[in-house]
Amino acid sequence: MTRTRTVNPNTIASSLRRVKNLPQIIEHQHVLDACQAAGHRWRDGVLNPFATISLFLMQILHGNTACEHVRHFSSLRFTASAYCQARCRLPLAVFQHLLHAVTDAMFDVTRPMARWRGHRTFLLDGSNCSMPDTSELAERFGYPSGQKPGCGFPCAHLMILCDLATGLIRHMTAGPLFTHDMALGVKMHSFMRAGDLVIADRGFAGWAFFALYLQHELHAVIRMHQRLIMTFNPRKTRHPHDVWERLYLLGNDDQVIEWFKPAQRPKWLSQRLYDEFPPSLLVRAIRYRVNRRGFRTRQITLLTTLADHERYPKEEIVRLYGRRWEIETNIRSLKVTMGMDRLHCKKLDGIEKELIMYAIAYNLVRMEQVRAARVQHAEPSRMSFVDALRSVHSRIDGSGPAMRRNNGVPVKLVVNPLRPGRIEPRAVKRRPKNHRLLTLPRAEARQRLLPQQLAA
Repeated sequence: MTRTRTVNPNTIASSLRRVKNLPQIIEHQHVLDACQAAGHRWRDGVLNPFATISLFLMQILHGNTACEHVRHFSSLRFTASAYCQARCRLPLAVFQHLLHAVTDAMFDVTRPMARWRGHRTFLLDGSNCSMPDTSELAERFGYPSGQKPGCGFPCAHLMILCDLATGLIRHMTAGPLFTHDMALGVKMHSFMRAGDLVIADRGFAGWAFFALYLQHELHAVIRMHQRLIMTFNPRKTRHPHDVWERLYLLGNDDQVIEWFKPAQRPKWLSQRLYDEFPPSLLVRAIRYRVNRRGFRTRQITLLTTLADHERYPKEEIVRLYGRRWEIETNIRSLKVTMGMDRLHCKKLDGIEKELIMYAIAYNLVRMEQVRAARVQHAEPSRMSFVDALRSVHSRIDGSGPAMRRNNGVPVKLVVNPLRPGRIEPRAVKRRPKNHRLLTLPRAEARQRLLPQQLAA
């Protein structure tokens, strides 16, 4: 009979002493607290929770390499199968509690970072990622449209909440591919507190989204949806088919409007909660023109809950929304640089664990940027993400300049120059391999090759 032990600090401490060449890239106390919060029990073996999670993190930081490669990260003796089973034994709740603990600790460290006029400011946006073609994942997330059966890969719709000052991921969740942005975006309010400010694109410009955020005393700056029409003519207050009415002007292309409650409830919101909302909302509308070279949009209208034009001038709000593009570069670093665009797990709980570990690994790299920015007196967003990732790699591998630290001061990273007018085409020069596309299920393609093999 297998003897199990409850979680205690001595167990993890004794396990750490037995582990050689396993860098402590995550605090063992965070793992202990996560196991206690989830009520997890384990065997005191080589692949205990701390070792498993540390190896999982190193696997993600090395580009989500194969499980067979993980055993080379330390002197621990285990097989790829044992490592996979150790990951499966850890409940999903342990990873969820660990993400919250590590993220909260990072936000406590970065608390002195500058806020925007007293508000913690976050960026909200959606994305997607693909995963192995299994029936469980296909049933949960679904396939992109226009694919033949057996030839595509399931894709998940991701929703990511990032801190504007540091780029840290506050929370990340996944849903079916054809889930609306607002259906996932409204779940993020539980990870914020009253007074926080959210910047998002026009996919979130819905009446119910604003009503829900105002109900939780949150603020938002969101671009108006292209289907909505608004007039800024001082002589015209409302069109008979408009969904709002201007109350008063604050300045040129700056006004406060009354946004009326739509008759139709969005599908992602319950009828009970929708009935509790007021019949109208007071929202500020700002219109401005973009004349910068390389920007295709010439006129933009913003909707915001920041109605005080003296405390929040129009120019400052426009400049703040101009930083919304930073979340696009953050997602690019997460998906392209770190390789999260293709997940490897074949089960639903494995996919969710993999996403959580990607968020933790990404935040570890971001913290490397924050520490270097303080030393080099630069903005964290200007620090090179690739250079920070390499610095974390060298510390994990036990070599390189990241190991040569002076009194805990991190090494200097590459500072990207300010290039406001830079234009780059969204195209690739290197051509992919000229292989034929797989237009039928792989099992059927194998069967068609068997007669050719027998003939040879």
